[in-house]
Amino acid sequence: TPLTFCYPSALGAVEEKETEISPEHREGTYYLIDFSNQSQLQMKLQTSNFKQPNASEAMQVVETSCIHFSKSNEELQSCFGQPPLEIERTVVRNQKALRVALQRFSLTEIDAFSHQEHLLIVPQLIETPKMDLIVTYPEEMEDTVEQMLNTVQ
Repeated sequence: TPLTFCYPSALGAVEEKETEISPEHREGTYYLIDFSNQSQLQMKLQTSNFKQPNASEAMQVVETSCIHFSKSNEELQSCFGQPPLEIERTVVRNQKALRVALQRFSLTEIDAFSHQEHLLIVPQLIETPKMDLIVTYPEEMEDTVEQMLNTVQ
């Protein structure tokens, strides 16, 4: 990806991989950036046209092409597969962004549970090609995520 940034070495090695969703089940593409020592922190850099047309609403976390900062927070809620618990407008590297809290449900072989997921969404962070950044992180890592994003080039 054309994304470079600094991060604390305590997060471990970085692994970048392109989506494994076959082209006939998606529009656009995305790249996942994972950290070996922090499984709850994940960066997703996706083309602005990324969609999974046949995915269920619950699987669609956010449709970034829907995000327009002229919309009210109530209108922005419709951009998410499930309504966010909280939406906060912010700025990352002089670009408008959203900080969002979602209640997510997970199923395992043994149990079903819910947990809160925090996202930082920066539409069109990269100009060419137009790419959006979505960072998923635990709440306690919010300061670390902001510091990392302030170093993005």
